[in-house]
Amino acid sequence: MRTTQDILSSAVSDAAARGRRGTLFMAGSRVSGMAVGLLSSAVMGRLLTPDDYGLVAMAMSLMMLLNLLKDFGLTTAVVQHDDLRAEQLDAVFWINLFVALGFAAIGALAAPWIARFYSQPSIEPIVYALCVALLVVSISSTHAAMLRRHLNFQPLMWGEMAAQLAGLVVGVGLGWWTRSYWAIVASQLVSSLATTVVMWVALPWRPGRPAHLKSANALVRFGANLSVFSLLNFFSNQLGAILTGAWLGAGAAGNFNRAQQLLSLSGSTLMGPISQTTLPVLSRLQNDPDGYRQYYYALISRTGLFFGLLGAFVVVAGDAVARLLLGPQWVQAGEMYRWFGMAIFAVGLASQNGNVLMSQGRTTELRHWGLADAGIRAGASGVGIVLGAVGVAAAFGVSTLVVTVPLVFWLIGRNGPLSARGQWASARPGLVCFVLVAASGLLVRSLWWPQAVVAQLALASGLLASGLALACVLDAATRQLVRSTQQALLQFIRRRRNPHNA
Repeated sequence: MRTTQDILSSAVSDAAARGRRGTLFMAGSRVSGMAVGLLSSAVMGRLLTPDDYGLVAMAMSLMMLLNLLKDFGLTTAVVQHDDLRAEQLDAVFWINLFVALGFAAIGALAAPWIARFYSQPSIEPIVYALCVALLVVSISSTHAAMLRRHLNFQPLMWGEMAAQLAGLVVGVGLGWWTRSYWAIVASQLVSSLATTVVMWVALPWRPGRPAHLKSANALVRFGANLSVFSLLNFFSNQLGAILTGAWLGAGAAGNFNRAQQLLSLSGSTLMGPISQTTLPVLSRLQNDPDGYRQYYYALISRTGLFFGLLGAFVVVAGDAVARLLLGPQWVQAGEMYRWFGMAIFAVGLASQNGNVLMSQGRTTELRHWGLADAGIRAGASGVGIVLGAVGVAAAFGVSTLVVTVPLVFWLIGRNGPLSARGQWASARPGLVCFVLVAASGLLVRSLWWPQAVVAQLALASGLLASGLALACVLDAATRQLVRSTQQALLQFIRRRRNPHNA
């Protein structure tokens, strides 16, 4: 067992190489997470009903907020703080635990109110169970932060994989046995426990007594700005789900929840490994404006192209994807997912805005942007509820791409080495491909569309390939980006095959 001082004094050698390996580890975790998530959705979506998912989604409306705020941004502060003392790390562990206890108590006290708000008595015991999961995962949050601080990503990958597999086994097994929403709840409880066990085994550190809590004041101030932004971002993303459950019932909420899950798998899950490495890289390039610009413009060029193609595919055939993965009863979720295709494209263009602003020390602007973004997207979802659950998804997707992305480009370009014009130029290949594929796909759908799901997906894939080929012919920037990406992939494959000649 290692002391707090032992952990803090551990040197980190060859940070760049370890960072690259860490990106691969986390990418592996994301890929496995997508596979497990898709398998879970495919199996449990056939064992359970939209009402089952809707009940859990209603209970999660509060618990997601409490989980978001449970560490008050302190784990991010641990990762980024240059000079961390032993008493500060001990204080962070105990503050995290005390805050989690407080939030769990708030959740338990609010459970009857949430059940009355949704007119669903079954929600109350679900909230109690999710409060336990919140406490379990909070015990390992400081351990996970220290692993990230020391660029030791492999245990984090194993922790996520263990949680995914444990949750899948328990969820599917209990779902087959009970055909009840408790399968979803039990899956989350077991996932939290598995993560905590792996983190404590991977980092044999035990905190000291809570004797110097005030030593973490600087970390608390740092985390406060992040918590405010996270709270506002949560509000803007979740109001649609809350409104759908409150006004349209458990069935509509369940469909919206499954569509959001597909959106998460297609967007934030794929972007996750990149997001975890963007902030430290940009921070190291802060004193090199040319290098900063080159790195970030190249990043959004490639992510914009990838997510532009993926988002256009979802706009065209998202309903077929939902039917294939979830089953035939999730027709409404498929229509919502198609509208979310616009938000998937936005992920590739603007999801790193928080990392950009933090790397430049512009946390006040980040907080202000969180307020503006909440007003835009949450307001759009509120307007969309008039048109039903699909209207909420449509309003969210359109406002994210058409309003949020241009404002993010403007905000980032106001100060610092990046410009709005440079971001638009970098986004051009993705924009061209998204428009060509989505427009041609929607035209084909209006003229003729096969009935079989496999045929729909095959036709949409053909439209995606032809749209990319046409973009390469018509647009020089797209052609150059595709060529450079192919060359980079070939070089990577050669290095993996011949590591001694790299």
